[in-house]
Amino acid sequence: MEKKKKVYIIMSYTGSIFSKFLRIVLKNKFVHVSIGLDKQLQNVYSFGRKRPRTMFPGGFVKEDINKISHIFKNAECQIFELEITEEQYEILKREIRKFTENEKKYGYNIFGLIPLNFNIRFERKNHFVCSQFVGRILQEAGIYNQDKNYSLIKPNDISKIYGLNKVYEGKMTYLVDKYSL
Repeated sequence: MEKKKKVYIIMSYTGSIFSKFLRIVLKNKFVHVSIGLDKQLQNVYSFGRKRPRTMFPGGFVKEDINKISHIFKNAECQIFELEITEEQYEILKREIRKFTENEKKYGYNIFGLIPLNFNIRFERKNHFVCSQFVGRILQEAGIYNQDKNYSLIKPNDISKIYGLNKVYEGKMTYLVDKYSL
């Protein structure tokens, strides 16, 4: 029997001006998605703000849930646990390492938001929004098997992956207190 690993999909909404705009455009409660490689959420990755207090610059980020919850006191989130094979887990780590090792060459795909909203394929080399990044690495690992180009993946698509088990929903500050992040 193959050994299983767990990863965590974090759906969030900070209440920032940009997230309010995205909520209107995407028509979803949660507009940001990240992937965590550990239960303590110490290794969480996505595309978003490089500095939580300012909208720009954006790009590949290792997120600090504790810092985000302190800056955005009313931030809400959902945490999903997903059981995957050890091989899939290693592929995810390898894909994330590619981004980590070349972090400076990646940018936020701000121009991809409009086509994404209209389901128009729009790929920009080395540029992603959060859901495109998470969707793409999940596709690379054989976890997200929808026949959909990564540039068309929205946060809501990620939340519908088969096998997701919701383990938390509520204020991010309560999550931080619960897990002592």
